Amino acid sequence: MSVPRRVLQLDTSVWFKPYSGGQRRSAALTAAYRRAGWEVMCIGLYDLEHTPPQDIGPTDLPLPPSAMTWIREHTVMWPLFGGLAAADDPHIQAALAHLIDEFQPEVVHYEHPYMPVVVEGVLRRLPRKPLVVYSSHNVESPMYEQILVDRGANQAYIDEVCGIVQQLETRLVNESDLVLAVTEKDKREYEAMGEDVRVLVVPNGIDKYPVDPVSRLRQHSALSQRGVTSLAMFVGSDWQPNVRGFLELVGMETSWLPPGALVRLAGSVGTAVIEQAGELDPAHGMPFWNNVDSVGWVDDADLTALLDLADVVLLPVLSGGGSNLKTAEALLSEKKIVATSFAMKGFEEFLDMPQLWIADSPEDFRRAMAEALSGPPVPLTPEQQARVRTVTWENHTPHAVTAVAELLDQRD
Repeated sequence: MSVPRRVLQLDTSVWFKPYSGGQRRSAALTAAYRRAGWEVMCIGLYDLEHTPPQDIGPTDLPLPPSAMTWIREHTVMWPLFGGLAAADDPHIQAALAHLIDEFQPEVVHYEHPYMPVVVEGVLRRLPRKPLVVYSSHNVESPMYEQILVDRGANQAYIDEVCGIVQQLETRLVNESDLVLAVTEKDKREYEAMGEDVRVLVVPNGIDKYPVDPVSRLRQHSALSQRGVTSLAMFVGSDWQPNVRGFLELVGMETSWLPPGALVRLAGSVGTAVIEQAGELDPAHGMPFWNNVDSVGWVDDADLTALLDLADVVLLPVLSGGGSNLKTAEALLSEKKIVATSFAMKGFEEFLDMPQLWIADSPEDFRRAMAEALSGPPVPLTPEQQARVRTVTWENHTPHAVTAVAELLDQRD
C-alpha cells in the first residue's frame, strides 16, 4: 500500500469554513488533494478579535498582538502586514516549527504570496526541500494599487506597499515549481516575471448544491408577501470592487426598475452597500430602499433557494484581480445574467450564451436590468446546459493535483 503524499497548504487567512471567493478556492484545492488520497495540513493565520471559533481549523494559528496594530493601520493590506508581523513573532515561529517538523511535507502550497516570509526559516530545517506550489488568486500588486487608488490613499504609500507586494510575488513565482493561475491573462503575466516559469491555469469554479424545498418555500413565501414579482440577486463579499460596482452601475436612484421588482443583496456586500449608501444618502431615500434589500450572509441552502427563485443574477464588477467565482455561480444557476465585460474575465467562452446581457456603463447596465427583469425566462438548450455545468470545482481542481503529482514523480 502506497504512503499518501503530504502537502502543507498555507495562507495569511483561514478557510476551514469558507465564505469569500478566495476562501472557497483554497477549500476547493484542499478537497481536491484529499479526494486524491493526499494528507493535507492547512495552516492559516486568523484575527483573534474577529474570527469566530467555529471558523478556526485545528492547525490554524492566531496572529500576534503586534499584527493587530499593523492591520488596524493598514486595513486593506492586512494579508501583507499580518504576514510580516507573523514572520517576526517567536510564538508563531515555535508553533510552525512544531507542526511542520512533525508533518514533514513533500509539497508546500501557498495561497497568495504572503506566507513564504513567515515559514522560510522553518522550512530550511527540513531534511529535503519540498516542492513549491504558488496558488495565485490574482496578480496582486495591480489589484491592490487599484483598490488603494479608489480609497484615496497617498501615492507614496501606494508605491511603497505595492512595490513590496510585487517583490514578494515575483520572488515566489520564480522560486515555485508550479504556479496555479486563474486566467490565461494572469498566466501570461506570471510567465513574464522570470525564465522557465511553469504556470497551469486552474479556472475559478463553484460547488453545485441541490435546491432544498423547505428553504425555497420559505423564501418564496416571504417574497410573495412583499408583492415581489421579479427578483434580481447580487451575491458577494464586502470586497471594495463589489461595493463600488454596485453603487456605480445600479446606483442610488432605482425608480427605473419595473413594478414589483426587487434587487436583493446576499453576503457581506449588502452590509457594505448599506453603509456606503447611507453615507451618500443619509436620509435613506425611499426609491432606493423600496427596491433594494440585503439579507446579509445566508447559508448554502438559502442561497441556492434564492438563486433558484431569481429571475436575474447581477455581476456589476468594474475592477479587481483574477476572475470572479460569482460569475461561475451565475452561469451554473442557468438564470438571466446582467454582467460587465470585466465580470466575464476568465469566462470569455460563455459570452455567446443567450441569457447574458453585457453592459459596462450605468445607463446600459440599468437598461439591461430592466429588460431582463421584464422579459420571459431564457431557456438553455441541452448543449448550452452541458457547457455551463463545466464551471464546477470538481471539473477544474483535479488538474492541479495531477500536475503536482507528476512533478513529485519526476523528482523521485
